[in-house]
Amino acid sequence: MLITSFKTYSPSAIVKVPLFALFLWAFSPIYHTASGLLPVVGQMPIYQALSEVTNRFYYVSMFLSLCLSVLSAFWINYIVNQHNLLPRKTYLPALFYLLYTGFCGTLLTLHPVLLANLLLIAASHELFNTYRKDSALSETFNAGMLIGIASLLYLPALFLFLFIWVTLILFRPFIWQEYVVALLGLCLPWIYAFAYFFMHGTLSSLTFHLLKGPFREKEILFPVSRPYIWLYIILGSVVLGALVRIVNSSQVMPLKTKKTFSLLFWCFLLSGISIYPNSIIGPPALLLTAIPLSVFVSNFFLQIRRAWVAEVLFSLMLLAILGVHLSVLLKK
Repeated sequence: MLITSFKTYSPSAIVKVPLFALFLWAFSPIYHTASGLLPVVGQMPIYQALSEVTNRFYYVSMFLSLCLSVLSAFWINYIVNQHNLLPRKTYLPALFYLLYTGFCGTLLTLHPVLLANLLLIAASHELFNTYRKDSALSETFNAGMLIGIASLLYLPALFLFLFIWVTLILFRPFIWQEYVVALLGLCLPWIYAFAYFFMHGTLSSLTFHLLKGPFREKEILFPVSRPYIWLYIILGSVVLGALVRIVNSSQVMPLKTKKTFSLLFWCFLLSGISIYPNSIIGPPALLLTAIPLSVFVSNFFLQIRRAWVAEVLFSLMLLAILGVHLSVLLKK
């Protein structure tokens, strides 16, 4: 009955969302070994200052990742409901965001993608508010600056700057100043970063990540044991079904909703492309896609007519996640 309880826009979900997150993150200690945390993907020098502290304290890292995920889940849910992206108000986007950010052990500790996601959600909120406004200079500047900060923490987030220009194309008439202002917002955090590293004589560390980092040899760290394969099949099947449902129902969507789902598809596409620059390609590299996927999958489950089908499908997703954790626990 978990899906049914999250479908309703009930105040009790304010408690259920953190409880569901605690359920997922409770398995994190299984993955804690004497060797410390697993390799962190895509981290930039600015994030390394934080990781040097959190890497020494596993449970601090776990707690911070839990808090960031819950905050992001609530924020996504607020944006979806405020802009009426789904047929009715619900807490499903928060539920599925947590599911996609905590489905395996490598995601249950702090990594830069979680921080980048939070900033990307804030940027999306600014962009969605530009619809039919006379002037959107402040919103586009803020969105560019937020994505600029995100890319200083996690370089592949730089690809999401194109999301701003796609939003301007789909949402607004052509006003060239808005495109320029967005670019200025993106550049501003980088200007400050270059100045800071130059003054401290460490500019080479930033330029290495920017110019050479994306071209380093790739290391693929997707687990391929049988429980993980079943997990990938089940999660992938749900995502595919969600995408097909959006295509089939796009003709009856209100204009703003249709345009917003088009934007989310571009966000999904750009997030997928952003996987390439990572030297370590694993589940955390996919987490930029969790934002649009949480909306797509929520729409899919809301449109399943038989409640028991939705419950069975979600139960299979949870069982697959539990199977992965159990397989790791039995090997220890």
